[in-house]
Amino acid sequence: MFNQSMILGLLKPLLPKLEGFLNSQDLEEGEKSKILLDVIDKKIHIQIVAIKPMKNGHFEITKVLQDIDPKDI
Repeated sequence: MFNQSMILGLLKPLLPKLEGFLNSQDLEEGEKSKILLDVIDKKIHIQIVAIKPMKNGHFEITKVLQDIDPKDI
């Protein structure tokens, strides 16, 4: 499968575009945008979410900005 250096090699050319995309999201004060990757039923699911730090040091997902259907990948 993939090791860490292979994954980094695949992602490196995309990082400037991903950074620009995440920075262009419509966020409220204190929110940050994150890309979540998950495998559900053997299909990759991608969500772009807004998160906000809580007082206890954890983060709370405040809203889903985009939900990408596995059929569209």
